[in-house]
Amino acid sequence: MPTSDDLVITPLKQFYKDVIFNTMWKNWIEDGRLNPSDEESVEHFKGETYLALSNLVLKEFEFNGNQDMLGYFSKSALKDELDNKTRSFVVEAPSFSDDLLGVFSLSLKVIKMDDLPNSQKKRLLTRGKSSAAKHISEIPAILIAQFGKNYNADRIISGDDLMHLVLNQIQEARKIIGGQTIVLDSVNQGKVIHFYERFGFTKYGTLIEDENQSYQPMALDLSKLEN
Repeated sequence: MPTSDDLVITPLKQFYKDVIFNTMWKNWIEDGRLNPSDEESVEHFKGETYLALSNLVLKEFEFNGNQDMLGYFSKSALKDELDNKTRSFVVEAPSFSDDLLGVFSLSLKVIKMDDLPNSQKKRLLTRGKSSAAKHISEIPAILIAQFGKNYNADRIISGDDLMHLVLNQIQEARKIIGGQTIVLDSVNQGKVIHFYERFGFTKYGTLIEDENQSYQPMALDLSKLEN
């Protein structure tokens, strides 16, 4: 198993540029398929690079049957990244293995105070230094929008290792932007919910239903990471 020092977190946009875009750009220039001065040629090239990234994700990743996550990272993650909706990351251990070990996406979300567990809501309110704090109805939160271990590399990294890595990244970001709460939408399965509960997440709000799956919103008070 790799140690935390072996793990490398690469932003998806950088991964796409290094692994897909730059290699294809060189090859297409050399064989005459790309004319850099022709806008239509460049746009066609970009479309092919997006397709290449999608195919790489479909080939390399297995999220334990979670087709929604596979679909997101193969079709939408890079677009959301380029549109500044999320920041997605690829986890590797290049000195240990050629496998891609996992992925995660972070974003921002506004949540209603009334939806939070009472214990967490109380802690947030008692931190307020003015009477106005008692009337806050919404708070910003850091959203773990996606979180997935690559089961094709199941023996190389554990879900616990990956979650510790994500929480450490959030703590580093928090030094710059602040924040008190992390939220995520867990697949509504006991085993998955229990996994997040072991890290201090608690259920809040109501189930989110879509045509393929239901999800349980969960929240983590960041002060727990400081204890």
